[in-house]
Amino acid sequence: MNGIHLPAVRLRRLKWLIIFITILTITAGEIIHAYQQDNLLTHFITWLAGVVAAVIIIEIAFRRITAIQGQLEDVSHESQELVRQQTSLLRLSEKLATITSLEDICKIISHELQETIGGDIRVVCQIIAQDGGLIEYAAAQPREVVELPGISQGAIPVERRTVNIPMQIGDAYVGELIVESENGEKLTEENLSIINGVANQAALAIENAKLIAEHKNYQRDAERREAELRVRERYLSLLNEITRTTLKTQDFQAMLQSLVEYLGKLLEADNVLVILWEPVRKLMIPAAAYGPLRQIYRSIHFDSSDLPLVPSVLNAGRTLEVTNTSNSPYISTRLSTQLQLKSLLAVPLVADDQKMGVALVSYRSEHNFIQREIALAEQATNQLALTIAKYRAMDALQHRTQELSALQKATSALLTTLDLEVLLGQILDAAISAIPAAEKGTLHLVARDTGQLQLRAVQGYTDPRIRTFNPTDSASFPANAVRERKPLLIHDAHADPESRHGSDIPELRAISSMIIAPLILGGRTLGAVSLDAYRRYAFTEGDLQLLVSFAATATTAIQNAQLYTEVQRQAITDPLTGLYNRRGFFELGRREVERAIRFDRPLTAMMIDIDLFKQVNDTKGHLIGDQVLAGVASQIERQLRQVDLPGRYGGDEFIALLPETDLFNAYQAAERLRRSIAKVIYPTENEPVRITVSIGIAALKQASESLETMIERADQALYSAKQAGRNRTVQESEN
Repeated sequence: MNGIHLPAVRLRRLKWLIIFITILTITAGEIIHAYQQDNLLTHFITWLAGVVAAVIIIEIAFRRITAIQGQLEDVSHESQELVRQQTSLLRLSEKLATITSLEDICKIISHELQETIGGDIRVVCQIIAQDGGLIEYAAAQPREVVELPGISQGAIPVERRTVNIPMQIGDAYVGELIVESENGEKLTEENLSIINGVANQAALAIENAKLIAEHKNYQRDAERREAELRVRERYLSLLNEITRTTLKTQDFQAMLQSLVEYLGKLLEADNVLVILWEPVRKLMIPAAAYGPLRQIYRSIHFDSSDLPLVPSVLNAGRTLEVTNTSNSPYISTRLSTQLQLKSLLAVPLVADDQKMGVALVSYRSEHNFIQREIALAEQATNQLALTIAKYRAMDALQHRTQELSALQKATSALLTTLDLEVLLGQILDAAISAIPAAEKGTLHLVARDTGQLQLRAVQGYTDPRIRTFNPTDSASFPANAVRERKPLLIHDAHADPESRHGSDIPELRAISSMIIAPLILGGRTLGAVSLDAYRRYAFTEGDLQLLVSFAATATTAIQNAQLYTEVQRQAITDPLTGLYNRRGFFELGRREVERAIRFDRPLTAMMIDIDLFKQVNDTKGHLIGDQVLAGVASQIERQLRQVDLPGRYGGDEFIALLPETDLFNAYQAAERLRRSIAKVIYPTENEPVRITVSIGIAALKQASESLETMIERADQALYSAKQAGRNRTVQESEN
């Protein structure tokens, strides 16, 4: 019967065909009977009754067939609808199988409902979140209804209807599917069945999406924990390396550089720079670097205007984050551009309340610092600060030991010699030995007669011209220390605009760091001792304090030696002229000859004789003669250099040794002296007296030559000057 399915028109035609055939059959039968029995009326009545009965039976049969066919059509329709629903749900299930987004799930089921039920519905998904709250997705809105011409939409009554279908799996409630329609007739029993099926599929998809999301979160957490463990293991390894380096390394600079390298690797930074802070002078000293900065950090000049973050971080005592240096008040644009810094982390180096400096961890691109990075940086820099504090304590102890040793050495020098020149050399040698950073040194004394500084001892310098250089310039470093009676710590001699070397000697100009301590005794400043180094920031405040303590002890030794020297000087000084007498001149002159021979440097002797001096004594008296002798001696001291050695040779003859001077320059000096003496007027009761001098000069010629031989040749040149008419200078080559 499932195969019988005839349209109503064809069924009616079949019914009338059967009735017609039946009537024909009855009629034919009755006609045959009628002819056989000749009873027409009876046969007509029988025929009529048979026709009526047949029609009634056929009608009843066809009505029954029609009813059965209607039932079959209803059953077929329901089956088709069921198949359609099952197909739709299967298609929906396939669509939702790979969807993990709750919002996308809601969009898909909304689209499916609109396709199945109709477009004028509104679908809302309410899903229970992990925390128990509701997440609502308005998945779709009703499609716009277009009003057709000639049809009034308001003429048809509309009843809005909303259905709420729970979405659940077994007893587990996952949310609610809300379907709202402006036309309530849309939500038929069949459509409600579809909505229920869709709700079940949605519940499965939502639960699956939650499980997938939970699994992904778990996997991400596991991966994150694993990555954190790897990072922590790496951090702990590097921190252990830092600790081992701290314990085993004795060289402070090597240790500091190693720690900075580990810190840079620990934070995966582009650059790390450790800046030590000197609060007294407010100086920032770059001590070690990691990354590209390692090649240039020693040549970078820092000041408070370029990097105000150093004192700020130390005063605040906490880490400073600078995400973008281009608009930061803590670092100048010039410095951030020069160092190529975009982001930086400034961590204070503080240990035992000592503010020692700042570690700058920097990146070339913008970097957002996380709390773990900051904590690790602080942990590593705490280790670095403790190490610096330990080395500073050890350095202070070492300096104290060196100070005691130096003071003992100075005391020993005080007790062992009263020779001023020897003592000055010993003091300078002891100072350099006490301060390892010192490479060279000089010692200056103030000349009592002129008040100018005289270089009296040198250590480490090889250029002999150093001995002829006297820093009389008021802006020179030793002159500043003597004038202000204050010690000086010069970190960079070339960058200090207030002071300068004042020399064109290469060895002096190459000096970058200096510590200078004035030699003060009571209210008098005897001079200054200076220790020098080629590299910048070579000396510390501790070095300077050590030199000051050393200078205080050395000053007493110098004072005693000067007193002894003064006594000795009086024994070798001519009382009338104040120049060295013959004995003193020869004692000191032999030293100059030895020095000139040892260093292979020029040395010239100058013999000076007053012309016709006997006539002055005979005509003006010995008192005027003594005034003339004193006046000539005064001009000799004034015209010659402090390094030169003048003396009274005897009677009206004077002599001088000129170190570092050849014949040509000696001749120029002699001519200046001769002209200056000729200009001096000596007043008397009658007419004033003018005198002239004749001068002979000779140079040291060979290493075996003695002072006496050189003086003899100068005396011969003087004799030639006398013979040539007096009042002139003759050098030995003219003989």
